[in-house]
Amino acid sequence: MFLFTSLSVLLVLAIMSGIIYVRTKDIMVDSIESNLTTTKETTVKEIEHVLNVAVEAVEEINRNDYIKEYISKVSSKEEVKSTEGYKNLINTLSNIKEENDNFLNVFVGLDKANHLLTHNEFELPPDFDTRGRSWYKEAVHNKGIAITEPYIDTATGLLVVTVATPVNDSDGNVIGVAGIDISIDDISKIMGSYKYKGSGYAILIDSNGNFIYHPNKELIVNESIERIGGDLSTIGKKMLAKEKGTERIIIEGKEHYISYSPIPLSNWAVGLLVPVEEAFNELYAYRTIFFTIIVVALAFQALVIYILAKSILKHIPVLINAFSAAEKGDLTVRADIRAKDEIGLLSDGFNKMVESQRSVIDNVVDSIENIMNVFSITRDNIEDLNQNIEDVSATTEEIAAGMEETSASMEEMNATSNHISQILDDISHKAEQGVISAKEINNRALEVKKEAMESKQNANSIYEITQSKLKEAIEESKNI
Repeated sequence: MFLFTSLSVLLVLAIMSGIIYVRTKDIMVDSIESNLTTTKETTVKEIEHVLNVAVEAVEEINRNDYIKEYISKVSSKEEVKSTEGYKNLINTLSNIKEENDNFLNVFVGLDKANHLLTHNEFELPPDFDTRGRSWYKEAVHNKGIAITEPYIDTATGLLVVTVATPVNDSDGNVIGVAGIDISIDDISKIMGSYKYKGSGYAILIDSNGNFIYHPNKELIVNESIERIGGDLSTIGKKMLAKEKGTERIIIEGKEHYISYSPIPLSNWAVGLLVPVEEAFNELYAYRTIFFTIIVVALAFQALVIYILAKSILKHIPVLINAFSAAEKGDLTVRADIRAKDEIGLLSDGFNKMVESQRSVIDNVVDSIENIMNVFSITRDNIEDLNQNIEDVSATTEEIAAGMEETSASMEEMNATSNHISQILDDISHKAEQGVISAKEINNRALEVKKEAMESKQNANSIYEITQSKLKEAIEESKNI
C-alpha cells in the first residue's frame, strides 16, 4: 500500500513536472526565437546606421554645387591644385572627416582627370587608376549608392568598406564619384557585442558569402560561408538569397539556433547564433529543480506515511490479541484503544460486537435453563400422569372386577328371582287349591315378590351406575 501510494504520488508529480517542463521549454523556445529576431533586427539597424552616416556624408558632397563646379573645371591632373575651388574642396572633405571618427578617408574621384583627391591631400602613385577602382565602377553602375565588399586599405592596412555615390552635373552626367572609407571596427564592435545570456555569437557576410565578421578572425575575408560546410553552408545560401528566418542547425556536432536576415542598404547578411545547450541552461536548471522537488516531495511523503503508518499500526497488535482471545471463546476481552481515527472506530466496533455476542449467549443460556426447568417440570408431570394412569388402570381393573362380581350377583339375583317367581307360581297354584292358606301365602308371596322386584331394581341401578363410572374412568384414561 505504501509503495502504491508513493508510486502514485511520484507519477502525479512526474506528469505535472513533465507538463510544466514542456510548457516552459515551449515558452523558452519562443523567447529565444523572439529574442534572436528582435536582436537581429536591432543589429541590422545598427549596421545600417553606421553605413547611413557615410551615405549621408557622400550625398552631402554630391549636393555641394561648389564641389561640382570645381570638378567640372578640372580636366587633367596638372590642373587639380591650380583650379579655383581646390582649397575649398579639401576643407570640405576635412570637415566631413572630422565629424566622424569612423571615417578613415573622405575623397572625390575626378572623372576627366582620372585623379583622386583626399581630405589629407595624400599623394597617390602617378599610375593610380581612379576610374578603375571597384567603388568607382559600382557607383557609376548603380547610378547611386554603392557599398563595396570589405578590403584591406593600402594606406592604413585596415579592413575597410567604401561607401560611394556618383557626382552628377546639372545635366545628370557623371563628373566624378564621392567616397568615404569607413572602418569595420564599429561594425565589428556591434557584432561582437552580441551575447544571449552570456553565450552565442554573430556573423556577417558580404554578397560573395565571405565573412566580414566572425569570432574566429582567421575566417574574416579569407573564408566563405558556402565553403565552411555543414548546415551553416545551407543557411549561408539562404542568407545570400536575401532570405530571413530562425532555424536549428548542427555546427561541429552541437545544436545551435540561428536567426538570419539581409541588410537592405547593402548586399550583406547578418546571422546570430546561440548554442541550444547554453540557451536552455535555465531550462536545465528548472529541470533539476523539478527533479529535486519530486525527490524532496517523495521523501517528505514517505516520512509522513511512515509516521502515519506507525501511529496507525501500533494499535494493530492490540486488536489482533483481542480477536484471538475472542476466537478462543473469551468474550470478556476488550480492545482498549483510545483513538479517534478509523482504528478507534474499529476498536469500538469490536468491543460492541463482543458485548453483543456475550449478551446473546447469556440470553441463550438463560433460555436453555428455562427450557430445562420446563422439561424437568414436564417430566415430573409425566411421571405423575403415569402414576395416575396406573392408579386409574388399577381402579378400572377393580371396577371391572366389581362389575364382574355385580354381574354375577345380578345373574344370581335373577336366578333367585326366577326361582322365587316359580316358587310363587307354585305357591299361587297351591293357594288356589287351598282357600284358607292361600290368602296368607298370597300376601306373603306378594311381599316377597315386591322385595325381589326392589332388589332387582337396586341391582340394576347399581349396575348402571357402576357401568357409567367404568366408562368415565376409561374415557379419562384415554384422555390422559
